[in-house]
Amino acid sequence: MKRGKVLMTVLVVLAVLFASCSNGMSKDDASGAAHNEKVMVNLGVVYEGEAPVQKVVSVDDPLSNLTFYYKATPQWTQSRAIAGDTKNLFVQIPGYESGNAQNLGYFTAGMWQFDVEVRKGSNVIYEGTSDIIPIDNGHKTIAITVAPKTSGGTKGTVTITVEVPTTGLTVDPQNPQSLSSLETMSISYTGPDAVDPVNVPVTGHDLSTQTYISTFTTANLSLKPGAYTFTFLYTDASGYQNGGASLAVNVFANEYSNISGMIENGIWHSGTMTITTPGFSPYTLASDPENTYAIHPYNYLDYKCLAVATSGRATTYEWYVNGNPADNEAISTYIEGGKTGSKFRFNKDQVILPVGIYEITCVAKDGDYVAKSETLYLALAYSIKKAEMTGGAVGSNTYALGGETVTLTPVPENGKKLSGKPIVTKDSGGDPLSVWAVTIGDPLAPVETGSYQFTMPNEGVTVSATFVDAP
Repeated sequence: MKRGKVLMTVLVVLAVLFASCSNGMSKDDASGAAHNEKVMVNLGVVYEGEAPVQKVVSVDDPLSNLTFYYKATPQWTQSRAIAGDTKNLFVQIPGYESGNAQNLGYFTAGMWQFDVEVRKGSNVIYEGTSDIIPIDNGHKTIAITVAPKTSGGTKGTVTITVEVPTTGLTVDPQNPQSLSSLETMSISYTGPDAVDPVNVPVTGHDLSTQTYISTFTTANLSLKPGAYTFTFLYTDASGYQNGGASLAVNVFANEYSNISGMIENGIWHSGTMTITTPGFSPYTLASDPENTYAIHPYNYLDYKCLAVATSGRATTYEWYVNGNPADNEAISTYIEGGKTGSKFRFNKDQVILPVGIYEITCVAKDGDYVAKSETLYLALAYSIKKAEMTGGAVGSNTYALGGETVTLTPVPENGKKLSGKPIVTKDSGGDPLSVWAVTIGDPLAPVETGSYQFTMPNEGVTVSATFVDAP
């Protein structure tokens, strides 16, 4: 009998004493549990035990390419930093392979709690939590058993396709080409979503006039994660029940499962069960023109998002500006294809917007199954124009925010040199802005780099310079 795998995480505390200022309690310890000692901690995840899977199904490995995350939470507070605290965030164990212990670094001695997540892609497949445990200078091994994620109401999706050779046909007298079969199929299952067997209605009963194969297909079954047993009861045209196969299937949160097979001569023949993680391949978000990250406050910029759902379902898009839905943002926007379209124009009416950094976010959704987002930053800034210069040029960025330090780099032509400093004038006129030389090295004896800087005002500026013959 083919057998699957059950995951168990093992937390190994090596308890290597790193440093000890005192073996007593710190005055900062709120709970009286923490020491000044630091202990080396290793986290290991091993596959242990097996769960039955019927040999009548060939199973693509649904648990390949797993990633492992942990969260370490100290059970006390103190004014100084607590080594090992992940700040209530799950942290991936980099380069980790199951069965090996991975060094997590040093932890402040005291009482801790560890949470573990095992993920496939962005989906949490298994999860587990330790008891509140002491980390001290003793040697101990703590095991955390992880179970399929069931919290949060997230379900998995299962569809079933069963084929049977047709044993009886009826012909419509009004339409001799119209055939239908007399077979019936009952599918039931037990598991977290069914205390007693529940008949699942068969929604498809298609007949091919070429092969005389009847195909029974269920609608999508939305099930709580866990272990299920599906039973297929087939009754032929004579009323004889000649199929009764049972199949064990693990349902995972946010996973899509398809079970298929054939019943022939009362025997369930090998089918396949494939599990596809919902997601997007590819997913790209880009400005048009690409790699545009700054525009003038009254210009517009287009964005396009491409997200192809691995499930084959249609993708919808949501656009946000500074965390607010784009259609509700107090700026003029345009979304090609409506609010769920894949193209977005920022500031379509080219009104003058407040300068600053804007966050453009696209969220792609595969129905209610999965979502993915990406954010690009856009600076609405003032222009830095260059006056006509002879004998050389001055390099700088094209836009800058008010208050930003801008660097000017003179580039003389052959035989020329800069005379004095570059001159920066505001669009509104007035005296030139203060420009200073960039220096490096000893503050008491600085060396000029040949570049200059100024502080960008809250308006556009023009840069000019004079180049003369070098001696």
